[in-house]
Amino acid sequence: MRRESICLTLCLLCVLIFCSAIAANADYNSTKTTLTDALNRVVTIKKPVQKVAFTGICLTDALKIAGAWDKIVAREIVVLNPGFYPDIDRIPASNTTKGSPYSLNFERLLELNADCFLTFKAPMKGFEEMAEKIQSHIPVVALNLFDRHTIKRNFEILGTIFGKTDKISEYISWYENVLKRILDKTSKLATEQKKRYFLKWSPGKVEKFTTMSNRFIGMTTINEIAGGINVAADLNAYGGWIQSIDPEWLTQQDIDIIICEDSISNGFGPDMVDSSIVSSYRQQLMQIPFLAECKAVKNNAVYMISPHFLYTPAFVISLAYLAKWFHPDLFLNFDPRSVHQEYLTRFIGTDIDLSKRGIFVYPGF
Repeated sequence: MRRESICLTLCLLCVLIFCSAIAANADYNSTKTTLTDALNRVVTIKKPVQKVAFTGICLTDALKIAGAWDKIVAREIVVLNPGFYPDIDRIPASNTTKGSPYSLNFERLLELNADCFLTFKAPMKGFEEMAEKIQSHIPVVALNLFDRHTIKRNFEILGTIFGKTDKISEYISWYENVLKRILDKTSKLATEQKKRYFLKWSPGKVEKFTTMSNRFIGMTTINEIAGGINVAADLNAYGGWIQSIDPEWLTQQDIDIIICEDSISNGFGPDMVDSSIVSSYRQQLMQIPFLAECKAVKNNAVYMISPHFLYTPAFVISLAYLAKWFHPDLFLNFDPRSVHQEYLTRFIGTDIDLSKRGIFVYPGF
C-alpha cells in the first residue's frame, strides 16, 4: 500500500512538473515588450519576433548587422547593392512605390502575418496614415539609424526586438572607434578651416540639382564629424529636403567641394570594376555652364559617392571618405577604404575585396 502511495505521489509530481514546463513555455511565447521608438511612440511587441517586414534602405544593413536577416518576410522595394544580401530578390517588397516608405502593400503584409513592421523616421508625410491603417494588426516601429546622436539607442531597440545584442554591441563599439579617429583630427578645426560644400542628391539626372539643408537628418553630422560647412544649411523646405535648386543661387555660393551622391544607373555597386560610367557622369556635371566659375570645379574638387552610405548605418563610412576629401593633410595615414572593407567583412558578411572590385566612390584613393 505504501509503495503504491509513493508511486502515485511520484506520478503526480511528474505531471505537475510537466504542466509547469508547458505553462512556462506558453508564458515565453506570449511575452510582450514595450519600447519607445524614434518618433517617441510607445509600441508593444509580442515576442519572440519570428517574422519582420520593413521599408527604408537604412534597415537593410541594420537587419544584417543585428543578425535578423532570416526573419525578413517583406522588404524595402529599393535595393542599392543586391549582391550584399542573400536571396533578396526572392523576398517580396513591403512598399509599392520607390522613394515612398509609407506606401505599403497592406494586403501582402497581412497575408505574410508579420510579427512586426519596421520603418524609418523620414522627413516626409504619410507615416501617421500608414501606421493608423496597420498598427491594429501589426506593431509599427520607426527607427533612426543614420544619426550619430540616436544610432546607439535605435540599435538597442533592434536588440530588444530580436533578443540579439552581441553583434549590435560589436558594431556600436567599432562605429564609435571610427568616429573617434576622425574627431581626433577635425574637432580642432576653426570655422575658417572647415570646407564649404554642396551636396548634390538626385535620381541619376545630372542636370537636376536637389540637396538638403541642415534640418535634414544627418547633415549636421557631416558638418560636425567631417569638418564641413553646408552651403545650403539655411534653405527652407519641408524636412530639409530641397527638391529644386535655383542655378543663380548656386553660382553665388562660395563652394570648396561638391559631393555628388546621385543614383547613377550601373555606376556604383559591389560588382562594378569599371569606373568609366561614374567618371563620365562627373565630367558632365563639371561641364554644366553655370558651374564654370565654381571654385570646386576649377580645383577639380568634385567627388562622387554611392547613395548607399549617407542614410544607412554605413554613414560612418561616408564620413571617413568625406573627412579625407575635406582635409587630406590631416588624414595622410588614414585609409577610408580599409574602414569600408572592415564594415563589409565583419558586419555585412560579404567576401568582396575592395582592392579588386566594387565602385563606391570616385576618384578613389
